[in-house]
Amino acid sequence: MASVVDKVRRGVAKTIQAASEGEAFDTLPDCDILGISNRFTIKILPSDGLKPSVSRFTPIHLVVKAKKGNRQTVYNCEMIAAQGVVVKTLQGNTVMEIRLPDNSQNSMGKILHPAGSTLYKVEQVKCQSFSQRFVISKFGEPFLNVVNTPVTQSIN
Repeated sequence: MASVVDKVRRGVAKTIQAASEGEAFDTLPDCDILGISNRFTIKILPSDGLKPSVSRFTPIHLVVKAKKGNRQTVYNCEMIAAQGVVVKTLQGNTVMEIRLPDNSQNSMGKILHPAGSTLYKVEQVKCQSFSQRFVISKFGEPFLNVVNTPVTQSIN
């Protein structure tokens, strides 16, 4: 039953987003905390005592911590079967959902507003070099380019 309600909620959010030409949901809520540091770590928590769901998938719990200073936890995350990763504040408010790609070969996934509307799409850019290139698009326009270049070692 929750799955049907979730699909209806996302459908309504997508309709509102399309009708408002992308202005209804244009930012992620509760992201001010990201200003405390420019580096973060993601840690997987032990899964002791967690029971698998009906799909036999044991939910995976993660925390996002600031890398500098007192390394405080800034977000709690949970990987949920058939849903992706749900990122929440320490108070339990949903900040975003991170979904895996549906059908596209270039898609790496998407970042959704808590209401269910897609805000960002992450796609891999085909290139001839050894580096991997990704583009994060917002409303169909490139928002951020990411280049992952392998580290090479030099032997002296």
